[in-house]
This record gives sequence, C-alpha cells and structure tokens, in this order.
Amino acid sequence: METPVYFPLNEVIDFDSWPVGGLLPDSIDDVWVTAPLPDFKEKTLTVGIQIETEVALKIPGLDLLTIAIGPEGATEFILTLAREPFSLSIQVPIVLRVDAAILRPLKPGTNEPDLDAEHLDISLGRIGLKIDAAGHVELDLTTVVSVPRCMLGSSGVLLEIGKLQWLTPATPESRRPPRTPAEFTGLYLDDVVVEMPQLPPAVNGIRMDDVFLGTGGFSGIISKPGLTLQWNGSQFVGPMAGELFGFKGGISALSVRFQQNALVACEIRGDIFVPYFNKRVGLTLGIDGTGGLTATAALPHSLPPETGVTPGSSGYLIHLDANVLSLDIAALRFEALSGSLPRLGISGRVAPASGVLEFPPIEFSGLWIDTRGRIHTEGDGLRLPSRYVLNFHGFQLEISKLGFGNTEDRGKWIGFTGGVRLAAGMPAGASVEGLRITWFEDGRQPQITLNGVRVDFEVPNTLKFNGAVSYDSATQQFRGAVKLDLIALRMQVDAVAVFGRHQNQNYLAVYLAAQFPAGIPLFATGLGVYGMAGLFALNMEPNRQDGQPWYEIGSTTDWYHSPPAVGVTRLEKWKPQIGSMAFGAGITLGTLADNGHTFSGQMLLAIIIPGPILLLQGSASLLKERATLDTDATFRAIAVLDGRAGTLTVGLDAQYRFDNTGKLIDIRGAAEGFFNFNDPKAWRLNVGLKDPRERRLTARLFQLFDAYAYLSLNAQQLAMGAWIGFRQQWQFGPLSVALEAWIDGNARVSWKPAHFYGDLWLHGSARLSVFGFTVGLTVDARIAADVFDPFHVVGQFSVAIDLPWPLSDISVNINLEWGPNPVPPPLPLALKEVAIEHFKATTSWPLPRSGSAPLLLPNYDA
Repeated sequence: METPVYFPLNEVIDFDSWPVGGLLPDSIDDVWVTAPLPDFKEKTLTVGIQIETEVALKIPGLDLLTIAIGPEGATEFILTLAREPFSLSIQVPIVLRVDAAILRPLKPGTNEPDLDAEHLDISLGRIGLKIDAAGHVELDLTTVVSVPRCMLGSSGVLLEIGKLQWLTPATPESRRPPRTPAEFTGLYLDDVVVEMPQLPPAVNGIRMDDVFLGTGGFSGIISKPGLTLQWNGSQFVGPMAGELFGFKGGISALSVRFQQNALVACEIRGDIFVPYFNKRVGLTLGIDGTGGLTATAALPHSLPPETGVTPGSSGYLIHLDANVLSLDIAALRFEALSGSLPRLGISGRVAPASGVLEFPPIEFSGLWIDTRGRIHTEGDGLRLPSRYVLNFHGFQLEISKLGFGNTEDRGKWIGFTGGVRLAAGMPAGASVEGLRITWFEDGRQPQITLNGVRVDFEVPNTLKFNGAVSYDSATQQFRGAVKLDLIALRMQVDAVAVFGRHQNQNYLAVYLAAQFPAGIPLFATGLGVYGMAGLFALNMEPNRQDGQPWYEIGSTTDWYHSPPAVGVTRLEKWKPQIGSMAFGAGITLGTLADNGHTFSGQMLLAIIIPGPILLLQGSASLLKERATLDTDATFRAIAVLDGRAGTLTVGLDAQYRFDNTGKLIDIRGAAEGFFNFNDPKAWRLNVGLKDPRERRLTARLFQLFDAYAYLSLNAQQLAMGAWIGFRQQWQFGPLSVALEAWIDGNARVSWKPAHFYGDLWLHGSARLSVFGFTVGLTVDARIAADVFDPFHVVGQFSVAIDLPWPLSDISVNINLEWGPNPVPPPLPLALKEVAIEHFKATTSWPLPRSGSAPLLLPNYDA
C-alpha cells in the first residue's frame, strides 16, 4: 500500500475565501493534508488530514465555547468538502471546552471548585462535525456523553448534567426543546440536577429547567414554590426540612433564575430556630458572588405566625420578644469556622421587656450564637457605639459595654457594664461585672444582679474612699466593702457601705472601723486606745419590727441577736426610713502591757433621730487575745433607750472557758433588764430564764458536772432556781454502767398577796446492763410547799429497783401532805387610795380604809 504524502495546509488551501475561514485559529501550521481526491458525481472533494496538536475551532458568537479537535495530539481523519451547497464534514475526536466562568470543574472527589482551572472539558468522543455555507456548526451528538460534575460559575450551585443536545438555527423544530431562544446556537443541557451544599440535603435533587449554554450565554431556572414547613416544638418538618447554616431549619420556597451568564432572580425563603432566644426566625436567602448564601431576617414563612416575632420598625427587619428581652434585628450573617460550630451573627438593638427594667433600646453588633445556643462576643463584651444612661432603681447607670451568656444552671443572661452614680456629687464608678439580667426557660423568676460596682470618691487633701458594692435584688440595695483613706492622718480604715433608694429618695449607711498598729496610752490608767469606729446613716434606722424586742435572753428573733450576726453595726439589720438619721462612734480599749490580753473591750454609741433612740453596744474579754472581741468576746452587752416607745432595755451575754476546749470550766449565761417609762410596774430583771433550761445560766465543770440557774425579778414577784447534777455512762465490752444524780430547786415570792412557793427535788440512779440483762436502782425525794395562803406542803419519796427478767421490778412510794386549805385567799381591790384636796390650800384629807370610821372598803374583797 502506497504511503500518502502530506503537505502543509497553508500551501494547499486558502481558507480566507471559504465560509469556514472565521472558525479556524490564526495559525494552522501543524495541520497537514494529502492530495485531494475529487468525486465529480457527488461534487465533493475528499482530503486526508493529519494534525500534530489539537486544533481549537472557534464558533461565531460563542466566546464561552471552544471545539477542540484531536485533543490527544497526533490525529488522522478524512475531511469531505461539498461545493454546492458548501459543507465541510469530518469524523474526529472532539472535546467541548466551556469557560470556567460559566461551568467550573471541581477538585477530584470534593465539592470544592478548582480555582486554577480555565475551562471545563466535555469529551464527546469521535463524532461527526459539519459546517455549512452560513458558518453553522453541527455536532452529531447521538451517543451518551458523560459530563463531569461541576459548579455553576462561582455561585456555589453544583450541577449534574445527564444529557447534551447541540442546537443551531437549522435544527428542525421537532428536535428543538420548548422555550429554545430564537437563532440559538449551542448546548441544551437536559436532566440537570442541582445541589446547593449550603441548603438542607433535602433540597438536593431539584431539577434545573430550560438550561441553555450558547448564544446569549448561560441560562436556566430552578423553581420549587409553596413548600410546607412546620415546627413541631423540637424540629422542622417538611419536604425540605433539615439544617440551614448548621441550625435547625428548612426551605419553604425556592426560585433561582440565570440569564446571559448572570443571576437575574433569586428567591429562597426558609426558617431557622435560634436556640439562645428559642424563637423561629424567617430568612430570605440569596447567592453572593463567591458562591455563598446571603441571609436577611424576615418573619417566619410558615403559618401560623410565630408568637413573639413581628415586623420590625423602620431600619430593622424583625422584632422579637424573647422572655425578658425585646430585640430588633437589623442584620444577620452566618459563619462556619474550621474546627468550630456554625454560628449566627446578629446586629440590632436590645431592651428589657416590659416590667423588667426601664431603659431605651441599646444598639449592638458582633453578637454570635452557635448551634448549641452558646453566646460568643469579641473580647470581654460588645462595645457600644455610644454611652447609654438609664435609671436603675433611682440610680444613674451609664452603660458602655453589652454582653450575653449562659449560666451553669441552664440560665441565660444579658449583661450591661458601665458605671453607677450612687449619690449626688459622687462620680460613677467603673463596674467590673455590671448589671445582669438572668432568665430561665423553665418558668423560674428572672434575676437582676449588679456586682462589682466600683465606688470612688475623694475630697482633695482630706479623705478618699474606694471599693466595690453589689446590688442585692432582694433588698434592692447596693452593698459592699470600701476602704476609707484619711489623707491628713495617713490612715486607712475599712468600711462597709449600703446605698439604696426608697420613696424616690436616696438613702445610705456607712460603718467604718480602724485598728491601730499599737495602743495609744490613755493617761496613767494602764489602758490604751487600740481602735476607733464610726457609723453614719441617712434616711435609715434599725429594722426592728413592731412588737419585736430589742433584746431577749437566748433568742434569735430579737433584734440584737437576729441574723446575719449579733450586734448593731451589721448594716443588713438597718432599713430605709425617710427622715431618719443616725450617728455613731466607738472605741477599742485594752491593757497596754500585754496588747490587751488581760483586758480588752470595745463599745459604740449610736443615736437615731427622731426619737431619739440611743444604742450602746459593748463587748469585752478577759485573758484573751484582743482580736477575739468581734467573734468570741467574754461579755457582750447592749443598752437601748427608746425615746419613741419610752422604754429602756439592757442586755448582757457572757461566756467563759478556762481554755478553748472548756475542759476545766465552761460558763455561759445572759441577763436582761427592762423598764417602761409609761408604766412604772412594767419592769423586769432577769438573769437567765427558767424555761427552756437552755436559757438559764449554765456551767459545766471538769466536763462532768452540769449546773443551771436563773433569777427573775419584776413588780409582781421574785423567782429563782438552780439545777446541778451528774450524768455519765461507761461501756466495758458487753457491760454498760450508767450513773445519774442531780438536785433541782425553785423558789418564788409574790408581793400581793404575799405568797411563797418552793420545791426541792433530789434524784439518783444507778444502772448496769450486760448481755441484755439490766439491774437498776432509782431513788427520788421531793418536797413542794405553798405558804401561807393557801397553805399546802407535799413530800414524796420513792425507791424503784429494776430486776432482770423473769424477776418482777420493785417500787415503793411514800407521800406526805399537809393542807391544802380549800378557802381561796381574798383578792386585793384595784383602788389603792383616795384623798380630797382643796385647790387653794395644801391640805389634803385621805380617806382611810380601816379604823373606827372607815370610808373605803377593806383592803381585800371578801
């Protein structure tokens, strides 16, 4: 067989005058042809073609498409030319190349676009190609073509193309798809399935219709309107429900249109659930120029409308009421950082809901909520574009930062950081933690706290105090510790401060105490001054309730002993009272020689007006370290002269232990005195109380003997009593030994009528128990007497012996009794004395009860 001879194409054919001249590349130096073989009968010319490298065939009007002939290099094929009418036909391997700006290839095995690629190659295999006299290019696409998975430009929309059809204006109408553009040349993409990774997986699989790539660029439509989407309380339900930006969500409508290589219409509507606020928010989505989705807040799209989400006011997209917050959303954005949960960014304005706090809405941006409902902000909070001033329970609060967060007990909070102006003339302090509103989804009451408010105040060259106070929502007060710096004296004093507002007026109280490093001698007494204290209260007074005693022996409900601590100076025991004022001063004394070990004491006098009410509090210790005065003093005393009630109350608590464990002796007791200036008979003096026994004077000796005693004196009677005894039990293996012995005595004397009562009781017992068998002896002797009216004396003596089973117990009782006299004593008359006086003379005539001519009845009513 003779080997054909090839010649350079440029030397054989001048294509400039041919209809295909504009389709060929500028240089065809690598194309070779054989001598043409004419067929005069068919009026054709056949030429053998050999190419060394691929030839890119340009198509007029299709800058985005290129037909690559012989893409694999050296290729031979037959070219047939028909003169009348002109046509050029070849059968050759062809690759369609689509500009990557339209269809961008993906990196192998991923959904990530290959940004370095310039085009997408679609291999058509060895097919026929024909060019007519008008320059129309026909491709014989009768075989199945595999189109690589690709992205629609940079839109993020992924395409899976099932079929290709080549169309030209010469394509018969029967083969042209519906809605084919007029005079269209290019590809019709059929069976196109869309995937949008940013949307729920259920969205994938939607068809793209009317997809054309050719004259006029790329066009296509994705449409899925009127989808149902419902929220069942825990998740969305619907044909396109799932996750949206990582959050629970779904799509309710989808319509995207591309025309002339551009996105000309995009309407994607859906809902998401925002976990921190526990609300549904509607979204209107769009596709940006980088393949991502944009999101704009809207009302929830599914019906019925979500409670608490309404149209926003001017400049805001939606309004959202979430528990204690009222939120206007201006913008939303979603973010998914590598290694972190997807999160939602919100900007807008926030204000407390009605009834929580009152202040204007605060603008913010930079708030992020992740899919678990956790809050993220940049730095330590959201810095606000301007300062906001609000009225917080009568105090001026200046807000500079805003924060959100979660608590460990599943609560959520919003925090406002700034400063609080607590009193006139005092600058706002810089708050560390700030105002915080905490709410719970389980129905618990919201909590309002304000902690770490700095208090800074200075009188130049005189004094300065600073510290931190916290807001107590229960009392609606600011409380905290401050340090007073007496600049002139070069001394610092620790103080406790309370600020608040009551009946539209501010109140405050400050208690300060200073301890000196060394005692200051008090003349030649051997004592020294070791400290000073001060108390000032404006519009405050002690919070004693009506009927509550100032002092009561052994009580915790009287004012002096009431929580949080015994004493006068705990400011939690003071209440706001407009018009009241208090001043107090105190001193700490101690023996100089031993730094107050032999004796130390401190006292404080406070005056409350109006009233006045004088409070004198003191404590003292013997043979103890001076530092124990506040916690473990030997004596504690209080005296209250209440000018409002007209009473005087004196109380004393005492305790003494020979050592800290009380092994030798441990004595405790209390005494009180009371006098009512409005009722001379309403007075009393008690040293311990009879009942309960724990309120008596108590003593424990050698950790063996216990003693209890009391004494009570008032206008009606004198009563006293004592109990001393011994109780002990020993265990020796199976043997148990118990001994008990005590004596109890009580006496009571009343004045009118004159009467005496007394009793004495002696008790002793011994008991042995071994292996469940018990032997015991108990002896009791008791005598009680009422004399003289009525007269009644009773004596009782008993002996009991407990014997083990089956022996019977033995007991003997002896009773002796004198009286009683059944005649009740006469009662004294209420009227004690009557006298007659003359207005103009000093003489008076008493009316006698007895004598020869009594004018009044006898002393007693018969």
